[in-house]
Amino acid sequence: MLVGEGPYGDDLRKLAKELSVRVTFTGWQNNDSAELKRLFETSRIFAFPSLAENCPITLLEAMAAGCAIITTRSTGCAEVVGDAALLVPPRDPSAIRTALDRLTDSQELMDTLGAAARARLEQSFSWKRVVDMYREIYRSHAGNA
Repeated sequence: MLVGEGPYGDDLRKLAKELSVRVTFTGWQNNDSAELKRLFETSRIFAFPSLAENCPITLLEAMAAGCAIITTRSTGCAEVVGDAALLVPPRDPSAIRTALDRLTDSQELMDTLGAAARARLEQSFSWKRVVDMYREIYRSHAGNA
């Protein structure tokens, strides 16, 4: 499944056809759509080979769904997933393939990474954790005015 649209959509469709690779291109999905929710709930692996990010919500969504994640290092994504994902270099399709092979060959690794992603989300990105972090920032600066 390839979810979303981007500048390489047409190229990817053409390449999939040339290589006779079975890929479903869903196109852009609204964040609150039932289809996007279904895709997260039924997916075991989430690959997000981004070139530059800050804190991508889509990674948090994949973590909430308990997906085993493949994403790029040195892009901001690694800081979100920590050690709860397989990290690959940006612009390295062979590394993505190797990571996909590792996950599809090991149910245990897939389960371990999915559980670790969910735990990291709850520990580092829950609303309670975010509120606590803001409170600490405000407390630390309250006496410095």
